Amino acid sequence: MKNKIVSACLPSFILCSLFLLMSPVKAQPPDRSSLINALEKADCVVTEDGKVKICKFDYKYKTKTVEALTFRPNTDGKFPSLFLIPGYTGTAKTYLGIGISFAKLGFASMSVGTPGFGKTELKPE
Repeated sequence: MKNKIVSACLPSFILCSLFLLMSPVKAQPPDRSSLINALEKADCVVTEDGKVKICKFDYKYKTKTVEALTFRPNTDGKFPSLFLIPGYTGTAKTYLGIGISFAKLGFASMSVGTPGFGKTELKPE
């Protein structure tokens, strides 16, 4: 059982380690509260450094709203993508900093809120 857990977690650990070691993103972290406030007023915002575009991307599932945010480099083009799922008690904003960091590295990503948290209207199971 222990080996299964280790082997299941190993790829994630390696990916995170590489991300942290190779990350050129050394700047000050974004002002989380100002970005969240700006997203309450507009569908999309750009980070202060102009490098990342963040957009609301809420969608419906069985008539209920699922909160979602998208992150991408603030340039034209196609980007490899990631799906960010925050776990049992997270909202779409849980991975705000990680989404911005990945976008600065050239990835597009989407973060969703889990049922019962944030603006996601689905009930947790």
